[in-house]
Amino acid sequence: MDLTALYCPMTMNLSNLPDLADSTLRAVLYRYWLENGIPHALRAELYRGEDLVIRTRPIHCHAMTDYVFKAYLQSILDSFSEHSIIFPVAFQEFVDLKIPQSFCPVQGCHLSRSYSFDDLL
Repeated sequence: MDLTALYCPMTMNLSNLPDLADSTLRAVLYRYWLENGIPHALRAELYRGEDLVIRTRPIHCHAMTDYVFKAYLQSILDSFSEHSIIFPVAFQEFVDLKIPQSFCPVQGCHLSRSYSFDDLL
């Protein structure tokens, strides 16, 4: 078995991959902030043009250290590269949303839209 095709892009057959030369690939990071400026949650999406390619599940980030936060963002970008031959090296857009106006996207969070006061009783 010839393993050079796994490591050297020059030897790979790219004819069966979609043509992405004319499309725009962009990674978008959605950041949910509490009113006091503390980050609460985040999620990310990858778009090809206007088409959504993949969306991450939203997670809480308020307990993350800077190192863990940066490592998580890099892991998102790495996972996005599995869905395209173009590797996104950074997020191109940042969307900042304030809670409670936007609600937390994490299911089961007390700040989410689906959470009700009855759940506390």
